[in-house]
Amino acid sequence: MKWLIPLAVVVVLAWFGRQYLSNNDAGDAVATAQNTASQVTEQATEQATEQATTVSAEALQAAKNAAPAGVDLSKITSALEGVFGSTTEALSGITDVESATSAVPDIKAATAPLSGLSDVITRLPEAAKGPISAVLNNGIAALQPLIEKVTAIPGVAEVVHPIIGPTLEKLQALAN
Repeated sequence: MKWLIPLAVVVVLAWFGRQYLSNNDAGDAVATAQNTASQVTEQATEQATEQATTVSAEALQAAKNAAPAGVDLSKITSALEGVFGSTTEALSGITDVESATSAVPDIKAATAPLSGLSDVITRLPEAAKGPISAVLNNGIAALQPLIEKVTAIPGVAEVVHPIIGPTLEKLQALAN
């Protein structure tokens, strides 16, 4: 009977040792699985990025090929970016009604090229409109919060809305 207690202690210690070693094996297996998953995710991300870049390049090339002779998409996108940049600059300086009134000529000058660009963009074939649409949507997304901020200033909406409202509508129509 004396030997039963040490035997029970040895059995319990053996059981705890086995549990401990099994948990380390499980931890190692989990760590290995996480590393493998991380590597697979990185590879998938790299492949998706490469594929998106290839598709974008192919789409841009298809758009350039579809553009009518004499139409340079890079000039159109540069002109649109100029419109958005100048409009953003003019709107950024507005802090009150007085600054809004003085910004009106700058906003008009910034958005003036849209009439000519609108005519060119509407005549483009569908395949060539994709890159232009992306520039328009990105520009509108950048302008929208600034317009909301400026028009929230008391009295400013009445000054800038007659100019910026129709401009925004024209940009949204071109983007669609």
